[in-house]
Amino acid sequence: MDRLYELRNVVPPTTRFWFWRQSQRATNFLKTGLFFLGRSSYVIITSALLIGVPYALAYAEEQNMIAMEREQQMREMGSELLTAGDKESTADRVGAAIGGEQPVRQQMTL
Repeated sequence: MDRLYELRNVVPPTTRFWFWRQSQRATNFLKTGLFFLGRSSYVIITSALLIGVPYALAYAEEQNMIAMEREQQMREMGSELLTAGDKESTADRVGAAIGGEQPVRQQMTL
């Protein structure tokens, strides 16, 4: 152990102090940079959550409302199609609405 301790005398004290001071500066620079990075990321993430979550909820609610409006329009169009007239059967009206051929009617005999 004494030999290892005596190896420090190989390097002059001024050179040792210079290396120590440079290592302290590098350590302080890294600490400051990491603290700044941590605080900045905290601010950015918190801001994104405070703004992004309510926006995402409002967007999802708006999409839900649009889907409900479309469903209501489809129901109205379907009910208008089914109650359009009394002379034709429902199958005839549906076929005419989708551009198909008129169905052939067969009378049932008992």
